[in-house]
Amino acid sequence: MGYWARTWIGANQLGSLIVLDANGNLIGRFGRYGNVDDADEAHDRLHFAWIRAVAVSDTAAYVVDQPNRRIVRAALQYAAEETIARS
Repeated sequence: MGYWARTWIGANQLGSLIVLDANGNLIGRFGRYGNVDDADEAHDRLHFAWIRAVAVSDTAAYVVDQPNRRIVRAALQYAAEETIARS
């Protein structure tokens, strides 16, 4: 969990990394099942076989992909922000 109480979880049934907010709402999903050879421009470039561990900083997510024998560093960028009025 970080400053915004977001939880990063390896969802191996999806082959993805998911991000949840403090209420358990899905904020984002990154990656799909596969290996580095499956990456292409038309689809998601991140492919994981089995996520073993996740570490997140303000600028990147580090994912241990055990069967593919690698640690993936994915740069994080925040491109949209929305504020809602309180009622």
